[in-house]
Amino acid sequence: MSALKLDSKVIVVTGAGRGLGREHALALAGRGATLVVNDLGVGLDGHGMSPRPADEVVERITSAGGTAIADYSDVATEEGANALIERTEREFGRLDGVVNNAGTYHLAPLPEVSVAAFTDLVNVHVMGTLLVTRAGWPLLKKSTTGRIVNTISEAFLGYRHQGSYGAAKGSIFSLTRVMAVEGADDGIKANCIVPAVASRMGALYAEHNGIPLDAVGPENLPSAPATSVATYLLHPSCGISGQTLSINGGNLTRWEVVQTQGHPYGPDLTPEDVAAAIPRVLELGGARARELGL
Repeated sequence: MSALKLDSKVIVVTGAGRGLGREHALALAGRGATLVVNDLGVGLDGHGMSPRPADEVVERITSAGGTAIADYSDVATEEGANALIERTEREFGRLDGVVNNAGTYHLAPLPEVSVAAFTDLVNVHVMGTLLVTRAGWPLLKKSTTGRIVNTISEAFLGYRHQGSYGAAKGSIFSLTRVMAVEGADDGIKANCIVPAVASRMGALYAEHNGIPLDAVGPENLPSAPATSVATYLLHPSCGISGQTLSINGGNLTRWEVVQTQGHPYGPDLTPEDVAAAIPRVLELGGARARELGL
């Protein structure tokens, strides 16, 4: 197979100043893409803004002969998301791909999750994904090979003390499937990645749960495989949409919503009938994937 190059493609990566976002930006630039490196430079709690992380990534790209600009717009706001896309169009005249990667993080038992903390986290993850994608949609449509990669997490399956984060990532999972359905007629393809990589979030989770830090370090959880998956999903040759790809433990897998064969019922179904049927209802043998609602 020939190399998957991204020459002439303009790609926005949010949260690209550090961690996996930075690795995405560097790898995509290495494949010839023009990068808009969006990052507020905040801590995991969303505070302490600095232009330095985005600037440093741009410096690495341009010093290697690539093309990139730094952007410090707040994607959690409509004004910020619109400004990011407007600047991209003004500087480069097009938009071919978006990687929605920006995010904050906190851990708390569900009864202790504050409304403010929940709202702030959801605004960055969910609203940021929605607002940037919505603002960029006309340009992605014009591209004819518009590509969207959204970052989610295993936390949406239900992890202790990750109610806010898990809820946000679950919302993005559903939102991505809607993007895939609505983009089908316009050549826009949207997919999720579930990357298990070394990150500030992973280190905090490990510390919170007494997990050795080296278990979630770059030696055990390198970023390159996740970045390779994202690069493929952004390439014009990518033919899949509405999918969720997990990169974890040396195994690249597809995650899916499935429906079991279940148990037939009639209008006289009783609670006792339900109790008796539950083992069969939960049985995964013969389960089928629920496809997109086209």
